[in-house]
Amino acid sequence: MSGYTYEDFRPHEPIVIYTALEGWSDPETFADSDAEGNAIILAAEQPIYWMLDISGISLDIANMIMLANEYGRGRKSMWHHPNIRQLCIITQDDLVVQMASGVNTSEVFGNLNIKVFTSREEALVFARAAG
Repeated sequence: MSGYTYEDFRPHEPIVIYTALEGWSDPETFADSDAEGNAIILAAEQPIYWMLDISGISLDIANMIMLANEYGRGRKSMWHHPNIRQLCIITQDDLVVQMASGVNTSEVFGNLNIKVFTSREEALVFARAAG
């Protein structure tokens, strides 16, 4: 098991879903996942809805801070890339919802525009309605 999957709906819809699986936090998995994700973002011909489905894993506060630092403001800060139209997180974890809300209003993280959804279906309905 690789620890993650990508579902790429392009070119029909500007949607990419990253799903974290068991083993997602293994350093080798992170490196592979980052390389694949960066390639998708950089190759996008139009801004995409970048969806992170973390509903199948558990995050602690340390993981959330690390992810926010790395992808929101760090050397990998791809969440601010112009090819990302909207960052969407799929989770039912209240702690993640609260953290996302805080990151949205934090200048330290560049006021990331994160929308949180409780299911993939809800996130897909949003992206498809927004166009």
